[in-house]
Amino acid sequence: MPGSVRREHEVERLQAIRLHYNINTHLEDHGLVAPAAISAATNLLPTQAVRLLTRRHWREGNVEALQAIADYLGFMVRLDDLGWSDIVSTKTGAAPPRRVGSPVRRCG
Repeated sequence: MPGSVRREHEVERLQAIRLHYNINTHLEDHGLVAPAAISAATNLLPTQAVRLLTRRHWREGNVEALQAIADYLGFMVRLDDLGWSDIVSTKTGAAPPRRVGSPVRRCG
């Protein structure tokens, strides 16, 4: 797998993790923990909702599906700070933004 594809999958995996966490936290905060309640809140079949929200392995389309659930529930999850802009600009042919490392702290 080429490095750019591997990087893209890694960013999407991190985005899916962030979406999982935020959606599950939102549902738990509203007392929605049973599959039937989650299904009703997300407008998905119970098996679909539980499978999507508990999936451990990255699959293509996860980020879009989870983002749709977050939109349906009415809240926004920031994904732009996970490196997505680098991939988007690489796909469009523009050079990715140059990253500057954080300064090194010296002890002593």
